[in-house]
Amino acid sequence: SIPASPSAPKRSLIVAASLPLGLLLGLLAALTAEKLGYAAPVRVRREPRAALMAPAKAKSAPIRTLWTGPPILAQIGGANSLRAADYVIDWPDSRFSLGINALVHQLDNRKGAATIVAVTAALPGEGKSAVAVSLARAAARMGKKTVLVDCDPARLSSKALGAPVKDGLYDVLRGAVPLNQTLAKDPRGGAYLLGMPRRPPNSAAMFASQAMAKLVEVLRGGAELVILDCGPAPLAPDAGLIARHADATLLVTGQNAMQSPALAHTVRALESAQAAAIGMVVLS
Repeated sequence: SIPASPSAPKRSLIVAASLPLGLLLGLLAALTAEKLGYAAPVRVRREPRAALMAPAKAKSAPIRTLWTGPPILAQIGGANSLRAADYVIDWPDSRFSLGINALVHQLDNRKGAATIVAVTAALPGEGKSAVAVSLARAAARMGKKTVLVDCDPARLSSKALGAPVKDGLYDVLRGAVPLNQTLAKDPRGGAYLLGMPRRPPNSAAMFASQAMAKLVEVLRGGAELVILDCGPAPLAPDAGLIARHADATLLVTGQNAMQSPALAHTVRALESAQAAAIGMVVLS
């Protein structure tokens, strides 16, 4: 007789075997993606350095809402914790690391003098210090002499690097310790850290002083990239004073906060403080 159905293999056996096998393959793919650093998507918008000085008109394709503020230099995913800065060293070919590298190239100054970049945010906890440390480590991996100055009262950059800091910015500005004795090297990279273990009684006067301006010029002459990690602008009015000494100001924000009143207030506050030209880094 002609068979009405196949005798082998059993369909029930195929279904039963495919479920655990598919689960195992999915777990393997997820672990591989996380190991290689591809879990968080990153999209970088390449713009010339002159875009920092352009009028405020930029729109990034991944952001659906119309943006009319400062130019968006990059949209990067995965910088939601200080551990993200380790990706630049542990997974240099990951999307996050490649996005940070592209941002370093955008900030690159080919005129010979160092590029001074101030990094701030509209709200705390938005990955500002992770971006600052990642930029320093990425630039150092490119062979650039890089100095990261931790001006944030929370000292998150110093914690992320884990470099031993005994004396710091305040000690240098008041003339108590020479600069070369306060620079600590990143234990995992080639960047140097100028921390701030002690805060002055009047930080606004310190950052607006001639000593601060002179220090920035000294760093400009001895390094290729200087990153000033400021506190969140609304919580630390010093951010505007520090950004005056910079060539560019990176304002880090989350994608969901693009239309928030806090971000608009921060942009106006930085512009009123005569901060350097502002470029946006959007974290998704």
